[in-house]
Amino acid sequence: TGESVENAAIREIKEEIGITVKSVHLEHIGLWLSQKEPSPNLFDNEFQHIFLVQSDIELKDISLQKEEVSEVTFMHINDLQKVIEQPIYTKAYVPHGLEYFSFIFKNILNRLA
Repeated sequence: TGESVENAAIREIKEEIGITVKSVHLEHIGLWLSQKEPSPNLFDNEFQHIFLVQSDIELKDISLQKEEVSEVTFMHINDLQKVIEQPIYTKAYVPHGLEYFSFIFKNILNRLA
C-alpha cells in the first residue's frame, strides 16, 4: 500500500533475483488479471503489472530468493514463440496458462515492431 508499481517492481526484482534496476529501465508492457482458487473457498485475485527490462546482466549475476524463485533463464523471443506453439512447455515456467504467455508475447512483439 502506498508504493508505486514501478517502485514495487524494482524492490521485487532486487529481493527475488538480486538485481538492481532503475525505473528508467522498466518498460510497462501490460496488466494481467490473475484469478486462481488454490483451495476451496480460497480465492487469489491479483493484478500483475508486466515489465520488460533491457540489460546486459548475465545469469551468473543473478542471486535467487529460493522461497520465491526456483530458477531463471534468458529466452530469445523465438523460443517464447515455441513455448506458445507447444503449450505443454508453459508448465516449465510461471504457473500461468497459454493466454498469459500469448499476452506477453503479443506485447513484446508490439514493442519490437
